[in-house]
Amino acid sequence: MIGLTAFLCGFLIPAVAGRVMKVWYFDAGTALARMVYLPKITVKKRSLKVIFYRLVFSCLWGLAAVGFVRVAAVPSAFGIAFFCMLGVLLVVDSRIEILPDMITLPLLILGFLFGAVVRGAPLDSAYGAILGYCIPLLSSFVVYPFRKEAMGGGDIKMMAACGAWLGAAGLLIMVFLSLFVFAAQAIALRKRQFAYGPAISLSALITLAFQESPLFGLISSYLL
Repeated sequence: MIGLTAFLCGFLIPAVAGRVMKVWYFDAGTALARMVYLPKITVKKRSLKVIFYRLVFSCLWGLAAVGFVRVAAVPSAFGIAFFCMLGVLLVVDSRIEILPDMITLPLLILGFLFGAVVRGAPLDSAYGAILGYCIPLLSSFVVYPFRKEAMGGGDIKMMAACGAWLGAAGLLIMVFLSLFVFAAQAIALRKRQFAYGPAISLSALITLAFQESPLFGLISSYLL
């Protein structure tokens, strides 16, 4: 049952991301109302090839959600929520280079709840959020005089939210991992400038999935 729930939630990530991209610029109340509003169903002519690719893409997200929930040593409800929210942010930022508050702020609140209820370490969750906010903020101040394309406010809020979930040590591991993921993206895409949100999303998912591993504990002992 948990696997089926994870698959269905992951399967819906592209559709939810598509809705978010249409309403992210509204205020919170209007955006929520437009998210749940079901528009009139219209029949559009789409090729079978496009429909097939979209179904495959959604199924891959569903399978990835199932794999994450099975690997991550966290309660299924929190694991599914974490995966789906980061998945939506990944898709949205990849498409329009925006990390909307309507996703990042609930992710932050859930992170504090996760830190207090599941991890039993509310202070570490708070430290992680503060660290996640300060690291990109300070790096932006340092980089901005030399390079105008510094990290945006959405990246900063997203890192703070991930810090609330991962704690201080987990956040540091995620930051270092995101640099390698971003570099790999740059090589694969042959581009120097693109959204940093996908690298944060992937790194946060990997960090939470393997947070209970012996290797994570060893690295954490050196970082803190």
